Amino acid sequence: MVVLVTNHTNYFTPDTLISSIPRLSPSPDTTFFSIMLAKLLWLPLSAVCIYSGSTESKLLRASAKETPNERILENIASVCLTVEQCHDKFLSLDTGGYFYSGSTFPSKGCFMKNKNVMFGTGGTDEEIAEINLPGMLTRVWCDIEVETQTFTAAGFPEPTVSLTNRPTSDPISNQVANDSTKGPTRQPSIYAPTDLGWNHGSTTAMTNSSHIMELNVPQDAVIGDTLFLFLSRTDGYVPIRLDEWTDVAQCFKSSNEQPTCLTAQDCLKDDGTYCKSFAKGRGRDLGSVAFYHKLTEADEKRGGRGWRSWTIDLGGGSTAWSIITAVKGVNEQNPVLGSAGASCDKESGSAFPSVFGNRNDVLLLSQSFDDNAKESHFQPPDGTSLLGWITGVDEAGFVFGKRLSRQGETGKLITRGTGGRRGDPPGVGATKTLSHYRDCKDAMLSVVVNRAR
Repeated sequence: MVVLVTNHTNYFTPDTLISSIPRLSPSPDTTFFSIMLAKLLWLPLSAVCIYSGSTESKLLRASAKETPNERILENIASVCLTVEQCHDKFLSLDTGGYFYSGSTFPSKGCFMKNKNVMFGTGGTDEEIAEINLPGMLTRVWCDIEVETQTFTAAGFPEPTVSLTNRPTSDPISNQVANDSTKGPTRQPSIYAPTDLGWNHGSTTAMTNSSHIMELNVPQDAVIGDTLFLFLSRTDGYVPIRLDEWTDVAQCFKSSNEQPTCLTAQDCLKDDGTYCKSFAKGRGRDLGSVAFYHKLTEADEKRGGRGWRSWTIDLGGGSTAWSIITAVKGVNEQNPVLGSAGASCDKESGSAFPSVFGNRNDVLLLSQSFDDNAKESHFQPPDGTSLLGWITGVDEAGFVFGKRLSRQGETGKLITRGTGGRRGDPPGVGATKTLSHYRDCKDAMLSVVVNRAR
């Protein structure tokens, strides 16, 4: 590894660079070292470029502390070096504004004004890490962590600049590594760096002893958000229509080993709410349906004191359960870009089918399981986050989600964890009633939410 300090003609190895700067961190090595700087010594973050012949990429980070004996915030920030990095950060912030780039902006680098994020290509290298910007401009960092600590005068550390390892060889990593000589190294994944700025919370519900279910709005939801409802049931009917809700997708199963999902289009006889008959059975073994509803002022309680709820009478039969999650910034004219269902996946986990999505769309993955399950049994597929989980005596449901970072097929995504098999021999499960079709006791729905563009 070689460290190049720009605006100088000399190349330095880590050892020679460290030997030239006071207050050094002890015993540095070639993969991690810290340069202790006096307060009056300022080194532009853009001035250090990392060259590495290995698969590792280094990420320049800086921390700044104020005065001792005060409880302060420590900001660890990474400079956005390219337009692409700045644009990815803009998408993860989900400001609702627009992104611009050009050479005539008042500062070089990534910054924000109101809800808009901009990347200036003109100016000097020093400007790219400048904190004090003119007017209403605010510097945007590509990575910020904040922690609160109390420091004493004796233990007060000097400001530090550190070079920290970030692996780039992991095929499922959703991080973007910075290499100042070549621009960002993108991982082979459709997923953007982890963010849930698009999500305003989730709620879960089960039917009571009278088979009534109350659907509640997530507490953090706001007017304009779109609620996505995933409703499931074993050994009973699941509605294909709900007042004030728009249907999105369905997966009805008449048996565990049924190879594909039955949908509302396959229904031969319905009573307006439920499908009573399909060409292959009644679809009552396990059913999972998805709906959406956009929140408006009409959904608020009188005086703005919280949200209304929906009460659904699902009739006699077994337990039903649901998960609602709130998504912001959904395209009002075309909220759902596409969906797909999967039945007998023959996986101990749950395999969600591939769907097409665009950059900045949201992928929602719903799994319903015909047995109880702990949260650890079905962990989020790589690159996704758990949005909701519910379990009962003989049923369980999960919803995962992620914002997409590029256009294309999502590919088949499989949950992590022990899944339905749980290491048990055939015919034995948590309730000791699982059949040899234990790998087909779930139903999966993949839904791409079309975000406003």
